[in-house]
Amino acid sequence: MKQILQNYKSGELILEDVACPVCKPGGVLVKTAFSFVSSGTERMKVEQAKMSLIGKARARPDQVQKFLQSAKQEGFVKTYKKAMDRLDTPTPLGYSCSGRVVEVGRSIDEFHVGDLVACAGAGFANHAEVNFVPANLCSKIPEGVDLRDAVLTTVGSIALQGVRQGQVSLGENVAVIGLGLVGQIVAQIIKAMSCKVIGIDLDDSKLKLASDLGSDFVFNGKEELLLEKINNATLGGGIDTVIITAATSSNETILLAGNVLRDRGTIVIIGNVKMDLPWKLYYEKELNVVFSRSYGPGRYDKNYEEKGIDYPIGYVRWTEKRNMQTILELIRDGKIYTQKLISKSLPFAQAVEGYEMLEGDRSIMSILFEYSGQDLNGRHAAKVEFQNRPAGSQEDKLGVSFLGAGKFAETMLLPHLKANPEVQLKGVISGTGVTAGKAAKKFGFEGVVADAEEIFKNQNTNAIFIVTRHDLHAPNVVRGLESGKNVFVEKPLALTYDELAQIVKIFDAAEGGLMVGYNRRFSPHALHAKKSMKKVNGPVEILYRINAGHFPADHWYQDMEEGGGRIIGEVCHFVDFVQFLSDANPVRVYAETISGNKSALNNDNVSIIIRLSDGSTATITYIANGDPSFEKERVEIFGNKIVVVIENFCQTVVAATGKTKSFKTRGIQKGHPEELTAFVNAIRSDKPLPISFESLVLTTLTTFKIVDSIRTGAPVEIDLQAFLQEARS
Repeated sequence: MKQILQNYKSGELILEDVACPVCKPGGVLVKTAFSFVSSGTERMKVEQAKMSLIGKARARPDQVQKFLQSAKQEGFVKTYKKAMDRLDTPTPLGYSCSGRVVEVGRSIDEFHVGDLVACAGAGFANHAEVNFVPANLCSKIPEGVDLRDAVLTTVGSIALQGVRQGQVSLGENVAVIGLGLVGQIVAQIIKAMSCKVIGIDLDDSKLKLASDLGSDFVFNGKEELLLEKINNATLGGGIDTVIITAATSSNETILLAGNVLRDRGTIVIIGNVKMDLPWKLYYEKELNVVFSRSYGPGRYDKNYEEKGIDYPIGYVRWTEKRNMQTILELIRDGKIYTQKLISKSLPFAQAVEGYEMLEGDRSIMSILFEYSGQDLNGRHAAKVEFQNRPAGSQEDKLGVSFLGAGKFAETMLLPHLKANPEVQLKGVISGTGVTAGKAAKKFGFEGVVADAEEIFKNQNTNAIFIVTRHDLHAPNVVRGLESGKNVFVEKPLALTYDELAQIVKIFDAAEGGLMVGYNRRFSPHALHAKKSMKKVNGPVEILYRINAGHFPADHWYQDMEEGGGRIIGEVCHFVDFVQFLSDANPVRVYAETISGNKSALNNDNVSIIIRLSDGSTATITYIANGDPSFEKERVEIFGNKIVVVIENFCQTVVAATGKTKSFKTRGIQKGHPEELTAFVNAIRSDKPLPISFESLVLTTLTTFKIVDSIRTGAPVEIDLQAFLQEARS
């Protein structure tokens, strides 16, 4: 299928062939009939992408700060390469479209194949021939509403939410400052409520359009005696509510709003407007200032938008989806006229030219892309498949396919695999198709697929890399082992006891091997440390401190169902490393969070004490409230008058017999290339994979027990053999 993408590094726009998105649970695949370009939001995105690096830095100072912190940790060159690669990633454009449902995801009863729908949301309602859209960002189009009209549902919802925030009542005087796309719809909604509408703008053509669409009065913001004219229009009563949809760096809009409002009137801010509030004016009138956030309640709430968890109507009457439904009904009833709001209509094949028009002509308010060449009754476009055939001179290489092609895969795995002469990259799949397409071009995959089953069934794929979000790890590991493949999965291996038990049961009958991406044990610093500790006969004490940094509570990593939380999702790395250093198994664990709140499993500050089978102990201190500029990791090992310290995997210091020696590497080396080489070599030589299956299970089991210890506030025993026996029974 085709999709419009922008390279944020160069600003270049391209109509690209990409794989169709996957239909995931909780949403639908929609074949697009129309998509919509707005002059405000999308023009700003395109113009920002075309800025110089200095311009981008000035526009996003928060990202500059992150860059500087990362450079201090990892070095300037590595951080710069990462930043440039991120900028070079194709970015989808669009946030409003309409079309027909062609596939329905699991657990969705509301929609059926063939339904006509309006769709919203950046990253979902893209300018693309097919989109995956979560159910709460889709609304059925009522009978009598054309797909062409329904494409404005998203923008209409933004306007409606602004009106709701103003709590506008029947018969009030309402001023709309800024008569662009959103302002024109706001004015029509207000008029449908039998209010007096006063439209204000600096563009006479927009004033005329507002008048044609029903506004009672329209005024140019620069005309003389403006306040007097507005006063006359309201019969001296003043304005009850001002809704600002303009985007301006001038403070004149805020001054104008304050002057025309009556005492205790309300200002609603929808547009990006400067807000230097004149205290005396706003204080003496006791004005209310409220903001309107996008489409309505639910916006930016991942649980609502992506997981489909609705707000009870008795508590939240108007959500973004219910706003979308209302807009469609207003269009159906003739209360909102959309066709005069479309400046131009173009075939989707001319989408790049459309964006160029938008940049060059400031009078264009919107552009409609028509996907008229598509059969809306058919299923989504054919998949781009890789071949199930020998690869000529490369047939003796290790065939590798990827499930997931995000940043980690692109920066930490694929460059090393591409450089390995023993590897041939076969198929790749991702959730959107865009990242998979980029990876295929950049690293030389044979093809992109839209169904993971094609990878599992491909005869020339010997090893599958699973680099998806954490909740998909265990199911794909099971499927990979069932298909007879060797599986490399990034941590964690599983999120629940049941998932881990299922992997144990499947592995016993599997032909292929399994490895988890515990890279630290392959670092040259890890090998140097272990070699230095060979003279220790007996137990050791390991202190491992991780200055992990803060993740917000709504980050997917913190979601117990999707990411598993940071203990299961990341602390597993350090549990594995402790096993490697000690050559012993965890047998008991006790953990305390910094808050002492045993129910707060997402608390990222935790101290963990692990008793090992040889009498050693390990203390893992995982910290999220430290200074992010400070080094991330430090490992200290004590035993038999020998001390080994690994300093952020840049330097290893060994102290023994009164002497100190240092081993240094150029930059941080955590073992990613060495890990991949070991994995490939083991398969090629038909030898066991570098980490035993029992060790992989034990690491995951230990993280579960850490969580249990936090819950109970007590030490928890770890019995690997009992777990394996129960899982196999």
